Amino acid sequence: MEITVFLATPGALFILIIYQFWQQTELAKLQTAGTHFSSLYRKIRGIKSSREANVHRYILLAFMIGIIVLGAVVSPLGFASLPR
Repeated sequence: MEITVFLATPGALFILIIYQFWQQTELAKLQTAGTHFSSLYRKIRGIKSSREANVHRYILLAFMIGIIVLGAVVSPLGFASLPR
């Protein structure tokens, strides 16, 4: 059982990192498409600065990584306490 945790943890971290790259690509697409939309659309998109959005995105990534690592640390302890 413990080996599953140690194999799944890097996989989950890898997925989170790929998701971050995918998000960056999608944001670039929105910014490019936004140049063809109305000024109202650009005004609404500009309510939250890209710097603020990036800070929030990376804080969320750090918390998700922390939770996955915490789960990987706590799970073997739980497995050890099970009767065999």
